[in-house]
Amino acid sequence: MLVKIFYLKNLCNISLLLFWASITLAQGPPVQDSIEQFPVPASFKFIENPIEALSQYIQLKSVTGNEIIAGEFLYQLAQSSGLHMKMYSEERDQYNFIASLYPLSSAKPNIIFLNHIDVVEANNPEAWTHPPFSGHIDDTYVWGRGAYDNKGAAITQLYALLKFKSAHQAEDLPFNVSFLSVSGEETQNAKGASFVIENHFEELHAELVLGEGPGGVPDILISNPDQVVFGISVAHKKALWLKLKIDNHTHGHGSVTPESYATQELIHALDNLTSFKHPIELNEINSKTLKGLGRLDKSLQGFVLRHINFFSKIFPKLILADPVARSLLTNSMTVTNISSGNAVMNKIPSKVEAILDCRLLPNTDSDQFIRQLKKILDNDEIKIEVLRETGDAIISSTQSSYYNDLEKSLLEKYPNAKVIPVLIPVTTDSNKFREKSVLTYSVNPFEITREELSSVHAVDERIRINSILNGIDSFYIYLNNIKKTKSAQATN
Repeated sequence: MLVKIFYLKNLCNISLLLFWASITLAQGPPVQDSIEQFPVPASFKFIENPIEALSQYIQLKSVTGNEIIAGEFLYQLAQSSGLHMKMYSEERDQYNFIASLYPLSSAKPNIIFLNHIDVVEANNPEAWTHPPFSGHIDDTYVWGRGAYDNKGAAITQLYALLKFKSAHQAEDLPFNVSFLSVSGEETQNAKGASFVIENHFEELHAELVLGEGPGGVPDILISNPDQVVFGISVAHKKALWLKLKIDNHTHGHGSVTPESYATQELIHALDNLTSFKHPIELNEINSKTLKGLGRLDKSLQGFVLRHINFFSKIFPKLILADPVARSLLTNSMTVTNISSGNAVMNKIPSKVEAILDCRLLPNTDSDQFIRQLKKILDNDEIKIEVLRETGDAIISSTQSSYYNDLEKSLLEKYPNAKVIPVLIPVTTDSNKFREKSVLTYSVNPFEITREELSSVHAVDERIRINSILNGIDSFYIYLNNIKKTKSAQATN
């Protein structure tokens, strides 16, 4: 029993490391406390202070579908710094550009900092300590929607690139570094990263992509809760959205219940689905994540994690009781919508549909998964339609020099921290580059507390000033370490 208690507590803490698994994407009515337009001056003056730049960026409200105003500001900020600019689209809801150390036409292998301009809505503005689009700065924080996700990360990337540019502007480096800003990430629409990849992928010369990911989080290890752990995301789960449809041609008045009708049949099938217990599937990355945590934790729960292959067979029900553990260790199927299109209360519909959001672990075959789903539903009348499917979940290597340099750089900046590779269960723009077989790592190179983490996509989103400054240093160190590694490789 003691093992069970310790293990369950550790799994709850792991959820902090994979925080986007539980971030809410729901949006509400617009809030009218932001700057509604950005009047681009004839001569935009570069903002030397990254904290002031972030504050101004936050003030330009850019809820998905309205990215252009904030996008124009970010474009002018990058352009005024002397980077080489390429505009991909500049519509109200589709603003995408890239800013590079060298022109893309140089065809140098490109290290791309990927970020998104859009944010989620800020509901309940009266509950915020400072207005959600004020960009308020105090002695500790910059406040506002997007401070962490993703405007703070974008400013960190841009100013790290500019610091690296300043240090090496007299050199002709063997690689490029770019800052790619896109729209539509929060709703995963096709107007941002997907658009750029579909229409301009070859000219990017992408060798490495660095996207948003976990930060450095405490309260992960039970034996040492103060220990900060950075998770570098190297893989994602594949998204598969399905529609279930049944039409049994039974209809009539609701006062006379037929022996079988569409709504009833679908309910029975969905009951089978929601009652199904997906088995634990350990693979290269989720086992590496758990065993990595186990090696860091010298207590009983660490022992359990180090031997996850054994204990997952002994205590599978306990492990799967935690939602984040389930998302990390199993394929999943979530019913997100049920509809008959029937607004009449006393009419029996003949057709009923349901939408499933399925997330598949790496190396899971979609066709085989759908065949299994049919068996679970146990109703031949139900038709399954694939609405949308992302590419196969490819794992980016943890053996590359890019990964080794990233881990080294984080530890150089945060010598007391620990670093492990992780799998995240949600879809981000980073995934789209992995689908193109581009080496892609996702991490935010700064520390974040439990309280700060809980504000992402919620009330009082904020980021510490020191987090931005330390993040800039971290990525600057990383770029310099890449330069050293490439120089060493060239001489061997």
